[in-house]
Amino acid sequence: MSRKFLKVLSCALLSISMLGTAGVLTTYGANAQSNVCQGGNCASSDVHVADANSFAVAVSNASNGSTIVLDRDIVLDRNVEIRSSVTLDLDGHSILLSRGAQIKVGAKIYNHTEYYTVDHPGYYTTERKVTYISNPDLAVYDAYGNFLYYEHVPDTEVVSYENVWHDGWTETKSRNVYDYLDHLDVVFMDGNIVGGPGKSGADGVEDTFTDCDGKRGNDGFEAVSIVSGTLRLRNITITGGNGGNGGDGKYQAILHIPFFTGNGGDGGDGGNAGAAVILERKGANLVQEKSVVLKCGTPGHGGKGGPANKNHWVGKGKDGKNGKEGKPVAAIQK
Repeated sequence: MSRKFLKVLSCALLSISMLGTAGVLTTYGANAQSNVCQGGNCASSDVHVADANSFAVAVSNASNGSTIVLDRDIVLDRNVEIRSSVTLDLDGHSILLSRGAQIKVGAKIYNHTEYYTVDHPGYYTTERKVTYISNPDLAVYDAYGNFLYYEHVPDTEVVSYENVWHDGWTETKSRNVYDYLDHLDVVFMDGNIVGGPGKSGADGVEDTFTDCDGKRGNDGFEAVSIVSGTLRLRNITITGGNGGNGGDGKYQAILHIPFFTGNGGDGGDGGNAGAAVILERKGANLVQEKSVVLKCGTPGHGGKGGPANKNHWVGKGKDGKNGKEGKPVAAIQK
């Protein structure tokens, strides 16, 4: 076998090897780019995320037409604002929102401040007018007709009503002008989103006078808020946050007097349930395409009324009242 033939064969084998390597690099390169957003735009239409931070970054950097794919359940601990026409593919997973966190679709963006004038016309008002008429002092005599002194007589009050004219005036006011991303077309699909729970109210403080009542639970938070554009839902369940429970009442302290009994404190009311979706303005649209479940969270329970102070002197005090149960709300709020 000649050296020339061996050289040709070696070059051919090297070329085949390089082509195979290039194919592997291309495959891994595409997968890597599908998970990274650079320069404000996603390198690929699919971006896979597996935690709250990567989800927030992907949403912030996604370009129109991108798909953000959730690889596992996540707990979202911050507000996320979607400003591009993306698809959020939960891929059978769930986004659980922490207390106060929220997913917003669209944005309200400050543009400028506008100044304008308002002309207020003149007008009449009926006004009460009081005048006083002086009365002469009254001479006072004794039983024998002898003058004693002059007694002051208060002025007589005369009330009248008259029409009073008020001139018109011109007022300069200002208002902020905002832009809305009404062109957005966003899709949420294949999974679950649950709003953040309201905080439960604190229990009353035992053996105090004013702090023995339980505190009210906070309302649950909405899961999704639409500020502008259109949100389309497919094969998804969105649930509002649960209301916080009311705190339990304790009992009043007793003063060192025999008849102060020391009543029980009232339980705090439960917080209302949170809505699934809130449409913040008229230009926001929600489209339920197929297999969509929207429901509010579970209302919070009222706290228990506290017992009367057991260390009463003579008569026992009254037990506190139980707090009211929180209320459900409509799944979609406008």
